[in-house]
Amino acid sequence: MIEKTIGRMPAPGEAVTSGTGRKNSAGTYIVRKAVKYIQENYRNRLTLAVVAEQLFVSQWHLSKLINWYTGNSFSELLNQVRIEEARKLLKDPKRRVGDIAVEVGFSDSAHFCHVFKRQIGISAGEYRNRVMKGLIDEESEEV
Repeated sequence: MIEKTIGRMPAPGEAVTSGTGRKNSAGTYIVRKAVKYIQENYRNRLTLAVVAEQLFVSQWHLSKLINWYTGNSFSELLNQVRIEEARKLLKDPKRRVGDIAVEVGFSDSAHFCHVFKRQIGISAGEYRNRVMKGLIDEESEEV
C-alpha cells in the first residue's frame, strides 16, 4: 500500500510542478523522510507534531505536503503503515488480534479493528482466516 503511494511520488531530486506552477523537489524529499520516519516508528505514539519536529518543518506544512503528495492525511498515512504491518503479523495464528493491535501502535484494539475493516474491507479475524485457508494472496492487496 505505502509503496504504491510512494511510487506515485517523484524520485528524490525529480522536479514536481505544484499547483502554483513552481517546482518542488524539497516537498518530495520531506514527504519521503516523513514516510521513512513513520515506517521506522509506527509502534510508538506518533503525532503530526512529533514527525514535523523531527523533520524541522511546521505541522501545517508537513500536513499539506503529505496530503498533496499522497492524497491522505497524516493519520491515514500512519494507519496505512500500521495496518500493512498488522497484515503481516496476522499470518501467525498464535498471535492474538488485540496483541497485534498494541504491537503496531494502536492503544485501543476496538479502534484497530475499526480501522482494519475500513481499510481492508473485512475484519482482522476474517482476514487471518482467509490467509490461513489460502484465499488471500499474501503478496497482493486483494482481499
